[in-house]
Amino acid sequence: MYIEEKNQDKMIKETKINLLFDEPTHTYTNGDTGDIFTSATTIIGEYKDKFNTRYWGMYTALKNKGFRLRMDKAEIYITVNNIKQHINTLYSNPMYAKLAERTKEDWTNKTDRANKRGNKIHDYLEDSINESRGDAKATHNSLINPLSVEGRNDDELVIIKTVHDLDATNLKDTYPMIYDKLLFYIKRDWTIIAEKRIYSSHYMIAGMIDVLIVKGKKFRILDWKSNKDEMMFESGYYKKIKQEDGSFIRGTEWIRRDDRMRVPLNNLQVCKGTIYSLQLSLYAYLMEMWGYVLDNTNNEGLEICHIRPHRKPIMIKIKYHKQDIFNMLEHHRNSGFNNINDEVKETGFGIF
Repeated sequence: MYIEEKNQDKMIKETKINLLFDEPTHTYTNGDTGDIFTSATTIIGEYKDKFNTRYWGMYTALKNKGFRLRMDKAEIYITVNNIKQHINTLYSNPMYAKLAERTKEDWTNKTDRANKRGNKIHDYLEDSINESRGDAKATHNSLINPLSVEGRNDDELVIIKTVHDLDATNLKDTYPMIYDKLLFYIKRDWTIIAEKRIYSSHYMIAGMIDVLIVKGKKFRILDWKSNKDEMMFESGYYKKIKQEDGSFIRGTEWIRRDDRMRVPLNNLQVCKGTIYSLQLSLYAYLMEMWGYVLDNTNNEGLEICHIRPHRKPIMIKIKYHKQDIFNMLEHHRNSGFNNINDEVKETGFGIF
């Protein structure tokens, strides 16, 4: 297991820079130096093995056609009807190659449909809040501006402070559970900020928080997720069921595995739950670098609102992987990229 010698409690204080965001390319850039920052989702993706589409496309295609198969952990060979064959050899067979390409196209189409559905839900939730502020085009997020503890610039942020602000959205009718959750915070004098971008000039990373909930120096984070499947917090897969025509469909039986994230996160299993937990934990860590404090009372500091098709949304409490995030950031920082802020100056608190 990877052991980090440094102490994550000795947290670096962040420094304000002229960071710009380009919506079409989803790119964060230092306006003074031209340096491009890594997105939060990208950096987390670097610490899990990439899915071998070529190998598993062939494996799945042959399995769906009824071949007896045995996989190879190195993902180089597939044993087909007791004959071990190199993946390149299998792709040299026109029939096999065509089956594999069809399988990969089917995966792409399913992913596209899932992304469109997820984007539609995200856009609806965000647009509802934007329109409640009279800013349907979200021009508030075209620039990056500081948000200090001492005073917020409400004109440049989508902020919900009152029940009137919340009622100006469509959430009460469409997602009453989400409405009630936000109402809970408003009645307790928390401020709700949608689509809040945050960055670290020290680590050269940036990202966007779906819903940031702030009260003084305390904060909580709420994130929207729209995966159609139950959110699992362990690695594995759903067992396939063979149909009468010889094809396979996904069943409901969950087969556990022990697939691990890459060093220094190899104490964690690869799964949606882990990836999303790291994402929210990374945002929380960046907030703390700006001097805010996570309010994790009743383990509700980090939560996901999981919106699944034809089901009521549910709230999922997320563990704060603070040490893991520190290890990841230090590993990323020491992996060769140029740091634009080696000489850190302590400034007032702020996010953009």
